Amino acid sequence: MANKQIITEYWNYYLSLESQFENSRRYVSFDNANYSTYSIEYVQLLQAICSEIDVVGKVIAQYSNKDFIVDNSTNITKWGFEVQKCFKGIDLKTIYFDNSKEIVPFKKWKYKNGTTKQKPIVYFDDTYKTPQWWLAYNDVKHARTTVDEKEQIQNYKKANLKNVIYALGALYILNMILLQKFAGLNLDSQKTYSVKESSLFTWSIADVERKNQITSK
Repeated sequence: MANKQIITEYWNYYLSLESQFENSRRYVSFDNANYSTYSIEYVQLLQAICSEIDVVGKVIAQYSNKDFIVDNSTNITKWGFEVQKCFKGIDLKTIYFDNSKEIVPFKKWKYKNGTTKQKPIVYFDDTYKTPQWWLAYNDVKHARTTVDEKEQIQNYKKANLKNVIYALGALYILNMILLQKFAGLNLDSQKTYSVKESSLFTWSIADVERKNQITSK
């Protein structure tokens, strides 16, 4: 896949979603105290972001494994296993939101084997699970007005600030993997990237320090 195509088709769309989310800061401050705040805007954003996560995840799976087949049964479990092989340690990857807050969007998301009739994909152990923001997305998508018996809230209220932040952070990570693995972007370099940078997320602490230095000048 050509660098230009990756940037045009995937990274630029990510930046568009990020811009939409950043505009919502005019009404809701990006603060932990507002994590449970929900809205129609967040419903739209969560669905758009997670839909794109599904798209980019499948692209990574296909380009990292030439035998990977995408069909109607290809879900986050199937493409996720390939993504985890492509980028080992994704469940531990820390990124920085709003140039300061550490988040781990894929925390506790890890499988130990692939998909065959004999060996279905299973989690690494009982402590690993599907990310909360993805579960929220499915609940909002398929049963928006249903009351979650455990949380005692209607599912649409799961389209909140926290889940949107973490879902967008997950999409940022997947796009960075795509740019690094298939477009040759060096994410470990402290130099400015050759593409427009995210305005909300940074990949490493070195990037946080670099951006802070630019801001302070």
